[in-house]
Amino acid sequence: WGGIYDSQYHHNHALDLYKKAYRTLIGTDNIIELYNTFTNLGSVMYSLKKYNEALEYYKKALHVIEDNEFINNTLLSRCYTNIGVVYDALGNSEKSIEYHTLAVKLYKSIYDVPNINLALCYNNIGSALLKIDSIKALEYFHRALSICTEVKGYYHPTTSVCYMNMGQVYELMGEYVDTISCYGKALEIRSMVYGDKHEIVATTLLSIGAVYYLTKEYEKALLSYEKAAVIYKNCSKKTDVDNYIRYLRVLIRS
Repeated sequence: WGGIYDSQYHHNHALDLYKKAYRTLIGTDNIIELYNTFTNLGSVMYSLKKYNEALEYYKKALHVIEDNEFINNTLLSRCYTNIGVVYDALGNSEKSIEYHTLAVKLYKSIYDVPNINLALCYNNIGSALLKIDSIKALEYFHRALSICTEVKGYYHPTTSVCYMNMGQVYELMGEYVDTISCYGKALEIRSMVYGDKHEIVATTLLSIGAVYYLTKEYEKALLSYEKAAVIYKNCSKKTDVDNYIRYLRVLIRS
């Protein structure tokens, strides 16, 4: 029940139900249910941007299972990943990388062949490194992309995330041709996977438009923003994109 509310972005309702679930488990030795409940509580706190509380719950989930020899290492890896993601949100890149690296080691011990979970870990490490070393971040994003395309193929959501992450690095480095190339591939994948009227396609178009603006290719930027605006309108989502469109039109006329 809480999971349904959480998936519909009713996070406070989900939180109440997860807390009720936890109260029913107090005093029991149901390790898996305790792990799941603490993980759910951490997830909803993360969604509410209460990162310190999310970290506390994720660490409780880890404490429940870390010394149990019968627990599948996949659960332990997920704990490390969750904790690493929160540390990244808190701005502690070093701790984030530490936990994601632990997850990588476990996944490598579990799987004999490339696995999508390993790709996600590499993406997470790249995101944390982005604040420290963009070159190393790009290396990890390339690793993630290589695994994604091998395991899931080109037209997959995680593959598009890899391209967006790589594009972000190139953008920070001022290499805008490579940025557009990566964002364009992400757009192609997302249009195929989600349909060309999905909100995530509009978000990707905005990223492309922003790069065209930086390179002073205002007409291309305008076209990207206009396409995004149509999608947002169809989704009944209010944004500031119309303001950018008006500004670009004035800029082009002048």
